[in-house]
Amino acid sequence: MRNEWKKFVCVLLIAVLTVSGCGSRKTPVPPETTEETVGVTGETSGAAEETAGAEEESVGVGDSADMTNDADAGEDVTSSYVVTLYPTIQSDVPDPDVIRVGETYYMVSTTMNLCPGVPIMKSTDLVHWQIVNYVYETLEDDDITNLEHGADMYSRGSWAASLKYDEDTSLYYVGFMSNNHGFYVYTTADIENGSWTKYHTTRWFHDPALFLEDGRLYVITASGGSCRIQELALNPDG
Repeated sequence: MRNEWKKFVCVLLIAVLTVSGCGSRKTPVPPETTEETVGVTGETSGAAEETAGAEEESVGVGDSADMTNDADAGEDVTSSYVVTLYPTIQSDVPDPDVIRVGETYYMVSTTMNLCPGVPIMKSTDLVHWQIVNYVYETLEDDDITNLEHGADMYSRGSWAASLKYDEDTSLYYVGFMSNNHGFYVYTTADIENGSWTKYHTTRWFHDPALFLEDGRLYVITASGGSCRIQELALNPDG
């Protein structure tokens, strides 16, 4: 009986030592990596320009990575790339919508009661942004927009603007909902310096998303647990 008890104690002691890490287990050593971090600082200048800063990290060795295409013998394919971590914009840019036209990115966002409204922001790398235009100077000429006679549009105004580009007509479209006034669509041929043509309806299109197909303009909207698609016909009279 005593010998069996000793065997039990020995087995228990070995188990405890193994679980506690006192055995022969080795701690894995992570592989060596080579990386370089470059800091970029953004700056803001005036009401018409805004840039944003972020940290950039070069992946691999240096700024470039060489890759060989094994499928085509003797053919080398070289690609340069930079991975940017958390390109945070040091500003209030809610509900963004981003498109790319050529090598340039454009972005719009919610501005609510602020006028001018719906800024057009421009970037070539998705890190540094500059305000180049606004969709409108003032939404409407009424008491709500002008904050007169006890009326206001605080926390309302323009919400969740949608931005699209029509390659066939070279027109830019911006659509958004205003809780006070209804749904707006603005168009321009020069997104950076041009003026905008306004179209308006009292129909309700909450959190809209514009899209174009076969030369026709549609809006997707979701509200109350349902989603619908509506074709839009822009009236030249606005």
